[in-house]
Amino acid sequence: MTPCHTPGDTGAGRQAWQSLFLEGLRATGNVSEAARAASICRSRVYDCRHRDADFAAAWADALEEAAIAGNDWNRAADEALDSRWARQTGRRANETAALFRGG
Repeated sequence: MTPCHTPGDTGAGRQAWQSLFLEGLRATGNVSEAARAASICRSRVYDCRHRDADFAAAWADALEEAAIAGNDWNRAADEALDSRWARQTGRRANETAALFRGG
């Protein structure tokens, strides 16, 4: 995947809205609300997630953090399994997700 670059949205500007978006996503777990907080359209954040593996990983982490903060353990397990960490750790990730689900 290649990094997300769109005209007028490169370098520090892109990093700024991505940081704001991820902060909002951690706080709410809601893409629409996080995009509004970052003053960016949802289609752009989805496009960037598709084209930028690092941003996609940070997005997954933010959703997992939001689920944990909201005590939504099933969602936290789902988000944990849909992460770079899960792909790297295999069985350990499945065991951790089972703990999230069952206590």
